[in-house]
Amino acid sequence: MKQSVLYAENIHFKTLQFILNCTEIPEQELALKLLHLCYKFFVSLIWNFQEIKPTLIQYIPFISHHLKKNVGSIDFLKEMYDNNKAMLFNEANVIKLIKEICNTIENENEATSYYKSKLLDFFRFLIYCNGKSLKFNQIQILKVMQDDSYKKIILNVTKEEI
Repeated sequence: MKQSVLYAENIHFKTLQFILNCTEIPEQELALKLLHLCYKFFVSLIWNFQEIKPTLIQYIPFISHHLKKNVGSIDFLKEMYDNNKAMLFNEANVIKLIKEICNTIENENEATSYYKSKLLDFFRFLIYCNGKSLKFNQIQILKVMQDDSYKKIILNVTKEEI
């Protein structure tokens, strides 16, 4: 049993090291898939071992650039922020993350992008903590989204398009 725990820890560190070494999003398909699998691994790890969240918080600033592409980082962030008071009440980091997500949405090419909807869905995890709404985070999301420089966040739907 003890040997399997050590083996799991080694995988955890090697996987984290790969993510941190990807300072740029890889262009090769195989490397992109590996990066995505690494994030899936961490999502599964958090599901099964909630106590790991505090040890992973320090690495979040090093992965935010992965939001630019759908490589699983948004799923990892959902698990990290889900009912995590320490992260949800860190106003400076929340505002920075909201802006990064809005910038990523703005830079998405397709108007009906699935990834765009995943990014918008992440805001749900920022506005609730243990079933209670977080007014500050709600206000910040609305403030950033209403910035006139963003043209692609909210879709313009007219009666002719419906």
